[in-house]
Amino acid sequence: MTTTTPGEPRPVLRTAAHTVPLIRSARERAALQVLLLAATETEHTSFGSSRRDAFRTTRSLIAAARVLGFTLADLATMLGVSEGSVRNRSSVLTPILPSTFLNLVPTLKPVAAAAGLWDPESMLERPVDPRELVTWYLSTSTDSAAR
Repeated sequence: MTTTTPGEPRPVLRTAAHTVPLIRSARERAALQVLLLAATETEHTSFGSSRRDAFRTTRSLIAAARVLGFTLADLATMLGVSEGSVRNRSSVLTPILPSTFLNLVPTLKPVAAAAGLWDPESMLERPVDPRELVTWYLSTSTDSAAR
C-alpha cells in the first residue's frame, strides 16, 4: 500500500508485467466488465478535475487488470475499443482511494466495510494499489455470483 499526504504528488506504480496472460473465468470477465463499464460511464458523466480523476481511475483499473492476467483482446472486447486503445490506457498504475473505487460498485460498500477495505466513518483515507482492489472485487463478485 502506498500513502500520500495532502499536497503531495500522487505516487505512481510502474510495472512491465503486462506480458503474462492467465486463463480467466467467464464470471471474472463478466465482473470486470461491469467494473470497467462503470468506470467509463463515470468518465463520461464527470466534469473538470473530477473527470481527470475518473480517467486516471479507469486507466489504473485497466492496468491492474492487465497485470492480473487479462489479455488486451479480453479488455478491448469488454470496453468495445481496439487493443491499441487498451494498450495506450494501461501503462501506469496509480493508487486509488477505496471510496472512489466503491463508488463504481456501491452495492459492495457493506462488504468492503466488513472486510476492512473501507471505513465509512474515517475522515482520512489512504490510496490503495488498484491490483489489490481489483483482486478483492473479483473474488467478492465471483463468490457472490456462485451462491
